[in-house]
Amino acid sequence: MLKKIFSYTVIMIIPFFIACSKYVSTQPTTTPINTTPGNGTFNSNYAYIKFFNVMDYGGVNVLINDTSVATNVAPYFPSTYIQATKTTTTIKIVFNNATVLTQTIDVLRGNFYSVFVYRVGYDWKMSLIKDILTAPPKGSANIRVLDFRTQAYFDYVKVRFVSPGVGQLDYINRNFLDHTTNSTLTQFQPLMAGNYTTYVFNDSTNLAIFKNINLDSASTYSAILLTPSSLSPAMALNAIKMDVEKHN
Repeated sequence: MLKKIFSYTVIMIIPFFIACSKYVSTQPTTTPINTTPGNGTFNSNYAYIKFFNVMDYGGVNVLINDTSVATNVAPYFPSTYIQATKTTTTIKIVFNNATVLTQTIDVLRGNFYSVFVYRVGYDWKMSLIKDILTAPPKGSANIRVLDFRTQAYFDYVKVRFVSPGVGQLDYINRNFLDHTTNSTLTQFQPLMAGNYTTYVFNDSTNLAIFKNINLDSASTYSAILLTPSSLSPAMALNAIKMDVEKHN
């Protein structure tokens, strides 16, 4: 898959950013599916789970009901959607050959989910989000912003997607894990397809800018805000990164 990795820059007066492209192949032990409803190998007897690792410690391995389903899931390189055969599913996360998290979740057959693996202090955690993958009309894309800034959790930020003459989408007062208390933030918002620049800022300054974000027609994306784990909260606020991942 062709992936865009968005790094950060601190913006003082005129921000500047160049996006990089990288090709990787992720091979889960189950067959990837086309997540467009009604197409591909979708089977309504199963739930489907996509795994994200939003920490920069290194790759993790994922087990569903003690069966390995994805290896070396790393930031910017999530798994595909993987079948879950049981509605009550136990997920294990393995890091450096040690199980760091075991959690049982309830999922519904015929639905799609994303699981985000993160760490607060020394505690590994996961966030389960239901993905409503209704295909946007031709010429439009769907996107949502998820805030996993573990090192800048106390600062609210605003996020703006801009493509002159094409479209603009604004998110205000975003904060670490705010989707867990406001479920509307897990929903995808429509936006005209095109090439976008994204600004992250607060009331006093611009914090980061990300250019050349290509949103394809009839596609669905998550834009994930991240911070380096090695930085203090104050420093991390000026080191925000963004990972834009396509769901279909």
